[in-house]
Amino acid sequence: MDLEVETILNNFVPKEILRQIFCEYLTVEDISSLDVAICDTKKRQSFVLFIGSMACIWSGDIEKKFNNKKISWLRSRNMKIRDLRCDSVTFDVALKIAGFGVYLEWLCIDNEYLSDMSIIKIVEDCPNLKHIGMSSENITDLSINRIADCCRHTKSLIVPMCYNITYSSMIRIAERCPNMEVFDLSDCEDITDIGMVRIAECCNIHLLEMRASRITDISAIRIAEFSPLKIAGFGVYLEWLHIDNRDLSDMSMIKIVEDCPNLKHIEMSSGNITDLSMNRIADCCRHIKSLKVSKCYHVTDSSMIRIAECCPNMELFDLSNCRRITDIGMVRIAECCNIHLLEMRTSRITDIGAIRIAEFCPRIAECCNIHLLEMRASRITDIGAIRIAEFCPNIEILIILSSRDITDDYITDDDITENDITDASIMRIAECCPNLRQIVMPCPKITDASVIQIAVLI
Repeated sequence: MDLEVETILNNFVPKEILRQIFCEYLTVEDISSLDVAICDTKKRQSFVLFIGSMACIWSGDIEKKFNNKKISWLRSRNMKIRDLRCDSVTFDVALKIAGFGVYLEWLCIDNEYLSDMSIIKIVEDCPNLKHIGMSSENITDLSINRIADCCRHTKSLIVPMCYNITYSSMIRIAERCPNMEVFDLSDCEDITDIGMVRIAECCNIHLLEMRASRITDISAIRIAEFSPLKIAGFGVYLEWLHIDNRDLSDMSMIKIVEDCPNLKHIEMSSGNITDLSMNRIADCCRHIKSLKVSKCYHVTDSSMIRIAECCPNMELFDLSNCRRITDIGMVRIAECCNIHLLEMRTSRITDIGAIRIAEFCPRIAECCNIHLLEMRASRITDIGAIRIAEFCPNIEILIILSSRDITDDYITDDDITENDITDASIMRIAECCPNLRQIVMPCPKITDASVIQIAVLI
């Protein structure tokens, strides 16, 4: 380092700012580069002492994965780290992670071979962990119980596909970690109502994802009853809810939305859900922005009209396989909502619905914001496809399939149609949609000429 520059840094840049730059803005690659660059200078000892000092706690990185080599390097320099994402964690690597001790607060391990022994060692030595994410079928209640015992301040537990976790450990987590806010228990099939009810009673849930066939109305209602609205009594509400449960009923959904009015994202899939649930969502959750209701076969235009009129902030719709929704409901959605992403898989959508969606979205947002439009089992012709292209210039993904192109038990022989789309549609899409990245429109009337045209223009 130039002597004049070094003098300026030492005399005019406060050590606190230098420490902040080092701890919050440098990556592990930057730090290792510095390490190598000064390895033969007199500054070597000062650098090693600084990065290993109590005053220097590196923020880490929640996006990049750290392999065994990087973790070993961090430990050899005695560095403190707050956030760590890693993979291929053997017990030897777990010992090194455990060495970060009380400074480690955020941990995500992407390793299907992760074992109880490794997790137990880490949580015993890192009691200040607030976020723990892992996915391995080798993880059992032993790990979860140890998390409950050692990491009392944990707020987030992400354990999808940990098939050997049961309701027993969920009860332990609920009783010992009252600050828990985020749960992802996707595909943990041995977690039943017993565990979920206890979580609902003891924890201040903000985000909950459940994909387990054993969850019934009992736990759904209890989750709603013990939502943050009832626990905290002020402004901290459930905002994001995903329930993938074929036995979910109107009774449980109505109870949830009535007690959790600040829900902004609702995702569910159940053949038992009807317009009763949708209408209650419209009445209670006026700020909702995202609604995904796949395979809700009994939802009709009536509730979609109610949603459109009561929830003008709606941006994302997924109405896959809701085959009782027709142009009537979709036109009202187009008129009232600021749609960014729309997925429809129903044989009832025709050119009328497609054209109105294309026409109204630009008027509401001043410029068309639709980036993804998917219409499966639809009855779209050149008229609808061309209007979509003209009014939705920012569209990036366009999928229009006829009912003949998909397989669905709920599509009858009377519903089977061919999309009457020709080269005219493809060429107009090529001219109007420069951002198009993917187009799926199988149709026997499309020829090589239009395919070449779209390849040249996009």
